[in-house]
Amino acid sequence: LKDKRVWILMIPDFSIVIGLYALGLWMPQMVKAMGYTNIQTGWLVALAYFTAIGAMVLWGMSSDRRGERVGHVAVASLAGAAGLIGAALFSNPVLIIASFCLAASGIYAALAVFWTLPTALLRGTAAAGGLALINSFANLGGFFGPYVTGWLKDLTGNYMLGLEVMAGMLGIAAIAVLLIGRRYFP
Repeated sequence: LKDKRVWILMIPDFSIVIGLYALGLWMPQMVKAMGYTNIQTGWLVALAYFTAIGAMVLWGMSSDRRGERVGHVAVASLAGAAGLIGAALFSNPVLIIASFCLAASGIYAALAVFWTLPTALLRGTAAAGGLALINSFANLGGFFGPYVTGWLKDLTGNYMLGLEVMAGMLGIAAIAVLLIGRRYFP
């Protein structure tokens, strides 16, 4: 595809998907490592995703009401990053679980609103090819996020650096979408 907008939109999507898959793979193990039973771990992880469901719906409604997409993706990405940083820095299990709820909510809300951006720019056959290319590249984040998080855990003996790297990637998503928005979504 020659449309550079497609290539540019890969950056925030890739960055969000890194956080999405890394959190999805490692959050249960991080919660379990806090000393919870398997059942408790399952419920606490489910709590994060139930929270994300509500946040995703409400954030999408807010974006639709305001007709604003870019800021919603950026703010949600930053909320996800803040949740990951909180999970890395807090030692209180309640605060860590609350941070995971914020992280999951931010990541899923950002991803839901993100997909309104390429569909607003692309039409016809360019839309089909462009959406497929953006999604295909972003799914590489589904490999790199969990892999890098696991590698950093093995390297350091804890999840802190992995959570911080995921937070950094969500920060990159926020910056990238704001830069893209300034140029293509005035």
